[in-house]
Amino acid sequence: MIILRQHIFSNKEDKLKGGAAGLGSIAVLSQIKPGRLTGKVVRYHNTEEKNVENILNEGIKSKYSKDPNNLTNQRLTDINPKEKEGLVYTSKSKRMADRIGKNRGGSNKTLKLEFDYDEIKSQEKIKNPELRGAKNWKEYLEIRSKKHPEFKDLPKSKIKKAFKALDEETHIFKGDIDSSHIVGGKGYKKRTIKQVGKYIKNNPTRFGKEAAKIGVGASLGAYSIKKLKEK
Repeated sequence: MIILRQHIFSNKEDKLKGGAAGLGSIAVLSQIKPGRLTGKVVRYHNTEEKNVENILNEGIKSKYSKDPNNLTNQRLTDINPKEKEGLVYTSKSKRMADRIGKNRGGSNKTLKLEFDYDEIKSQEKIKNPELRGAKNWKEYLEIRSKKHPEFKDLPKSKIKKAFKALDEETHIFKGDIDSSHIVGGKGYKKRTIKQVGKYIKNNPTRFGKEAAKIGVGASLGAYSIKKLKEK
């Protein structure tokens, strides 16, 4: 741990030792994305409570995308089922995943998923079928308004927020997600420093850009190390 800390952060800390403090430090901390330092990618998936035990043991199965009773198929009847087949929806924020469960109703649970950046960086980026081909919020509004004219009366801010949630804040996987990626699932293991080191070696630019935000004081150096030690 000490070796890793010295190797990664010593130069930054030497150059900027005694730098910004107080509100300045807080501002920088708020901009730091821990996953870009450690290579851990976190996603969230909401499901009914009755499914949790099975998912923790067997993972998230994409075959259920064809289930006519799931929330997506019940609500999105205007989308070709083939476009949704084999997909697993995850959210980049727990708040949004919780909201999906609230919309579903009943007893739900949001599961935390963890991936290594190197595992998913080359995966095909799947466009959310719920966008119905829209490339921006204006196109989304136009498309939805054809079937639901009341959409035109909604504030633009709400339309923009909805588009962002379906586009930027949603991560769709093609195929099953193994239980080892689910916190508490079968085969799950906490992230190791060795994995972090491998990530840094494979992605020096991505790591470097985030690490550049670190070093404006000893407190930020300690913050970065704390994140490296997290699961």
